[in-house]
Amino acid sequence: MPLEPLAWTGYTATRPLVENNGVVGWDGPYLSYELNPTVNINNKSRYALVHPRYTDILIGNFSNSSWGESIINDCSAPGVCYVWSAFTNVDAETAAAVDLYIDGVADKSNGRIRIHDGDPNFIHVFYKLQPLIKQN
Repeated sequence: MPLEPLAWTGYTATRPLVENNGVVGWDGPYLSYELNPTVNINNKSRYALVHPRYTDILIGNFSNSSWGESIINDCSAPGVCYVWSAFTNVDAETAAAVDLYIDGVADKSNGRIRIHDGDPNFIHVFYKLQPLIKQN
């Protein structure tokens, strides 16, 4: 089942992973998380998956280029994009430990783990999952 990209940001729709959205062949739920319909991304309420410890799980389509200081690169530019999962509200110590464990180095802007810490009180940890097949 393809994930529906949202035009206003790189985040994809998570609702069809846990609720039937009427697509022929839907055979879910695919995940056992509850939905959080009140996540505010870019001043719009969207669904995320409720995580029992880290508030929400988001799924997004982002590039693999270096994200720089707290910059998330979307997939609007040419090149390979990837599906990323993100855990929100992760403490800085845990985020750094996960980065070091998975990537072997502390580098929040490169590797399979990316840390978005523009707001130090609401850190996102992104994990690169797989390449995204773009359809024009």
